[in-house]
Amino acid sequence: MRNDDLFAPFRRRDACGPMGCHLPLRLKLLILAQLPFAVARALLALLLLTSFSACCLLLCSFPESTQAALLPPLAAIHARSALLCFGVWLRAVGTPARSAAVLVSNHVSWADILAHVALSAPGFVAKESLSRVFLVGAAARCLRCIFVAREAKAGGAATQVLERLQRAVPGQRPLVLFPEGTTSNGCYLLPFRTGAFIAGCPVQPVLLSYAYGAFSPAWETITFARHSLFMLCSWRIRLTVTYLPLHTPSEAERADAKLFAANVREELLRAGDLRPSAAGLAEKRAFQEELLAEWAKR
Repeated sequence: MRNDDLFAPFRRRDACGPMGCHLPLRLKLLILAQLPFAVARALLALLLLTSFSACCLLLCSFPESTQAALLPPLAAIHARSALLCFGVWLRAVGTPARSAAVLVSNHVSWADILAHVALSAPGFVAKESLSRVFLVGAAARCLRCIFVAREAKAGGAATQVLERLQRAVPGQRPLVLFPEGTTSNGCYLLPFRTGAFIAGCPVQPVLLSYAYGAFSPAWETITFARHSLFMLCSWRIRLTVTYLPLHTPSEAERADAKLFAANVREELLRAGDLRPSAAGLAEKRAFQEELLAEWAKR
């Protein structure tokens, strides 16, 4: 497969060009005009994060049953409001299955995390250092995220996921996993890692679809600072989160996590009319290096 094909999932598909660095004049003027609103919206988003983190710190002193009752509505209010600060209007189709311990989702943007928090207050797999980050750490701990040390051996995250799933009980808040391992431009689906499937428990595929205008919310080759600025200047990004039917693995799928992952991936490909790609994080990094090298020559 040519590099052009491997790099296709990471090419920006909006008016901002590669790395978001090639804005037409009209967009530059629009962003300049929006800057006062962007600053106000950024401050509001920070206030919401502070408020949610404070709520999480307070909830930690309550019994598990109280936390389970209060966290989802608090998460929904704060996360939905934060998404609106970044111009994202959220719509859900279907609901998380009560018996689903794992939600398997495609991954397009960091806004995906806020969307999942708003709809099901789930846990995620995160770097261990995140647990010590001011404000964010308290929220991540309250959401019962799985923290993985940067220096951990390969498979460490999968082991912790397996242990969590083996202890899961019906009705417990789910764990959201992004088996692609990185983000794409939203038009492709990358190969799935098997960490979400090794336990052989039922999983619910979740499809995230963005509709947008001049700026794509996909976070692939663009820097976080530039991406956040453009989203703060956006007003009508529509995100539809579709919960597909629960996938209960067959005996063959329980015995073969790769088969299980491939079948769930196929369901998401069909539901989202996405294109399959063989590319992964290595190709994404290679494409970013290529873009940086081209930019340095200018």
